[in-house]
Amino acid sequence: MDVVRLFCEMSLATQRPVSECSREAGLVLPDLQLDFCQQQAEEKNKTSLWHAQLLNGYVVASNKPPAEESNAFTIDALVSAVPRPWWASDVPEDGYIHANLWRHLTCAGLGIELAALLLDGRWTQLRGKIGGILALKTDFELLENYFLGKET
Repeated sequence: MDVVRLFCEMSLATQRPVSECSREAGLVLPDLQLDFCQQQAEEKNKTSLWHAQLLNGYVVASNKPPAEESNAFTIDALVSAVPRPWWASDVPEDGYIHANLWRHLTCAGLGIELAALLLDGRWTQLRGKIGGILALKTDFELLENYFLGKET
């Protein structure tokens, strides 16, 4: 992503690569910048929108839009939820998005899409391959916490 490269070149962020200690890559902002970004997002009440925009930058929505924002977990909601194809080969394996997808989906209010993903064999196979069985277990636990209203 061009923005990530630009931030790193200007020393506004550090890219954390996948390592022996951590399978998850990421972008690390200095505390002051992170606090500022979080404050701006909260003041403008746009945190969920920003998470959704990041997700949309990775994958084009399938022919049905992602599930609408809702904490109501019902069988009907789950059946009608069509997850975007995060397992598809055109979604880059950059070491970040697959490892952090649960966080961005839940912060965007799309926990029902995460639930639908975890019921899709294509996603669980990819998630297990990339992050291991413990990452998949963690995704299920975080989803449970999301619907129970616990902090993740």
